[in-house]
Amino acid sequence: MPLIQRVRPIVLAGMLLVLPACTITTSVQPISRDLVKAVCISDNPDTWSKDFLPALRAQFQRHGIATRVYSQDPPADCRFRVEYDANWGWDVAVYLKYLDVRIFDQDRLVGQATYDARGGGGRLDKLGSTESKLERIMTRLLTGASAAD
Repeated sequence: MPLIQRVRPIVLAGMLLVLPACTITTSVQPISRDLVKAVCISDNPDTWSKDFLPALRAQFQRHGIATRVYSQDPPADCRFRVEYDANWGWDVAVYLKYLDVRIFDQDRLVGQATYDARGGGGRLDKLGSTESKLERIMTRLLTGASAAD
């Protein structure tokens, strides 16, 4: 049996094992439409990008939801609060590697959106702008619909 015929199944099996590792996942549990009119956003000091919080606020405002930012405890008059984690990575360029946005009604989770490119490996679409990724995920979170690409 020629070498190529013996190696081909091994190469194919290797590709089948590696390809699932190159994934970017998005998970969204949207809020009920028109439920939220205003939110208080917890300022996460661990966020590397100082442009992220203004971009997040802009997405809420784009959907008609007023925002306030707090650092310590949420204001007593704020029914809905938002917490987030955002991390960036480096691969040819800086890119949003992980994002988790959670919306609470008092202490009850009512909406959540997660973008996870930590397993993105060689996928080039992970390198898109933070703003475009944020717009897509926030549109799904706040309306249940997909944003136009």
